[in-house]
Amino acid sequence: MAGIVDVDQGEQILFSERWYRPDAGGLKFIVLSAVLYAPGTLLYSWSRSEQNQTVFKTSACVIFILVGTGAMAGLYGLATGSITI
Repeated sequence: MAGIVDVDQGEQILFSERWYRPDAGGLKFIVLSAVLYAPGTLLYSWSRSEQNQTVFKTSACVIFILVGTGAMAGLYGLATGSITI
């Protein structure tokens, strides 16, 4: 019957190695993405503070701290050679 999806088959497709691989990107690329986001975030916060507007709300501030921590870890990894591009 058209339009009916078998749930078990859908789960098999979703979580098979072809579609769901938590190690495919890995922590390496998440940390490297944080390194790329950090300068833009700093420019954004600088621009907002020059305009006398609130830079971050509480939830965004937590995310900024996490991204900043990831960026520092990424820079350290790149400097020591534990992360390669």
